[in-house]
Amino acid sequence: MTMTSNSDQAVCTVCRKQKNELRPRASRLLAKSQWLLCGECIAGKKEPRFAIIMAGRMMKQQGNQEGLKIVEEYIRLGRYVGDEILAKELVVT
Repeated sequence: MTMTSNSDQAVCTVCRKQKNELRPRASRLLAKSQWLLCGECIAGKKEPRFAIIMAGRMMKQQGNQEGLKIVEEYIRLGRYVGDEILAKELVVT
């Protein structure tokens, strides 16, 4: 998706900044999910913060240890934008 005028700018799903050019990218954490990302977020291999939390909760409920390691890597490497993801956010009560 390429946009030209300022009034047509869309917002990146990850960094929430208005950008003239966004590209669709499939989520690496949530199957069948696709986001519109800016070039900077694509290059940084980032995912939306909420998607990392959702994936972590799902993997934990399913007992998917391999999936949890991938989520932990995203958190450790800061492959998201926003506040630090806390352990209590990954716990389903």
